[in-house]
Amino acid sequence: MHASILLSAIALVLPLTLAAPAPPRGPPSSPTPSEAAKTPPPPPRPLRQPPAPTPIQQQHRLVLVALGTGTQNYTCSTDLTAAPAAIGALAQLFNASCALSSDPTASTQSLGSIEESASIGAHFFLDSTTPDFDITGLGNTEAKKAEEIVSPQGSENVKWLRLTAQATGTTSSVKEIYRLNTVGGVAPANCAGRTAGEVVTVDYQAQYWVYA
Repeated sequence: MHASILLSAIALVLPLTLAAPAPPRGPPSSPTPSEAAKTPPPPPRPLRQPPAPTPIQQQHRLVLVALGTGTQNYTCSTDLTAAPAAIGALAQLFNASCALSSDPTASTQSLGSIEESASIGAHFFLDSTTPDFDITGLGNTEAKKAEEIVSPQGSENVKWLRLTAQATGTTSSVKEIYRLNTVGGVAPANCAGRTAGEVVTVDYQAQYWVYA
């Protein structure tokens, strides 16, 4: 008897339960801070490289634009009336990709404020003709000069270059590096007032467009 009463009660309640309206659906809830943090930022505007000695090969991908700040280095010969000979460069590198994406027309000098951030690497020479780039996150790139043109922005600035990565000594995936938008760095006309073998350093800045 008790079983029949229980079944009768279920029979009365079940239709009411099934007929009950669904709760109202409000607007979607806002993402939690942790969810919002996972949302990727909008992609930066694509960067357009300044005119270069040779057009970029289509299979190459821009991975970094670095601001280089340092010195172009020269040495005097025994003929002090002659211009000193180039022996390389030494520069700290700073990530300029975001700054140029935000303002594609930014000049090299105006990028100087990013030097307040941490350096991402260094540019130096292994010998007088072998430039090297040691960049955090990319690795080491030993390069060779492939082309050069006089700076379109004035002969008082060092030349624009196209550098190609060499298999020997390179641990990165970098294929080419372009030195562009140079500022300063040109050697003096002679070594008057100096001594033979003296090293002459000339401040310079440049943008290094790095492709892999």
